[in-house]
Amino acid sequence: MHPCFDKLKNTVENNRCAVLGLGVSNLPLVKLLLTLTDASLITVYDKKSVAQLGEEAEKLAARGVSFVDGDDWAEKVEGEVIFRSPGIRPDLPKLALAEHNGALLTSEIEQLLELSAAQTFAITGSDGKTTSTTLVGKFLEAAARRVFVGGNIGTPLLDKCGEMTERDACVLELSSFQLMRMPHAPAYTAITNVSPNHLNWHVDFDEYVEAKKNIVGKKTKRLVVNADCEITRDFGREIAESVAEPLDAIYALKSESTRRGHA
Repeated sequence: MHPCFDKLKNTVENNRCAVLGLGVSNLPLVKLLLTLTDASLITVYDKKSVAQLGEEAEKLAARGVSFVDGDDWAEKVEGEVIFRSPGIRPDLPKLALAEHNGALLTSEIEQLLELSAAQTFAITGSDGKTTSTTLVGKFLEAAARRVFVGGNIGTPLLDKCGEMTERDACVLELSSFQLMRMPHAPAYTAITNVSPNHLNWHVDFDEYVEAKKNIVGKKTKRLVVNADCEITRDFGREIAESVAEPLDAIYALKSESTRRGHA
């Protein structure tokens, strides 16, 4: 096991691990957990049964991973460490109660940003984030960097942390779902724009906007915002007035030359 996973191993070892949803990001997560702790401590909660989930779920069950299914799976969640899929709200009553009782609520993408040794770049926004993420990855490759591209596109990267070094770049597209509870912000970030979106999942537009803002944190060194979008422009100014450490803020406009400021 690569040393980068030591912290995660210490977190999950001898604790019950609940994995909410066996989707694209959580399938490799469960496989990684099997290298860090005993299968008897891992339970997957999903609306679908093992048979409905298919061959990969059947293989995990054969290795000793437990499965809880049905429409009421969310009422049955138990564990000291809970990994949620991006599409599962973190404030479900059972999850809120588990956190109140001391459980750790986290996700594959949160663990990636905590454990990766690579420089981290992330893009979010209502439109254009997939194209922007892909282009940033290509730019970094052209600069002779080894690049890992993932997040909301491509393949999950947590299990690739052992391959990442400080010379590498980890480029992520991050959705509002992934950013809802993001405690580990990337070093280099961009917000393409913000407009009403996913309001069937978020309680309101304000919550959606606040989720997008979580792309900036204590470790962020540079923020690029769209100055033609009032919300992102105002966020850039808000950051400029609130951060204690200098932050390189770039305001990109279609109509003018790029303006640069220091937050």
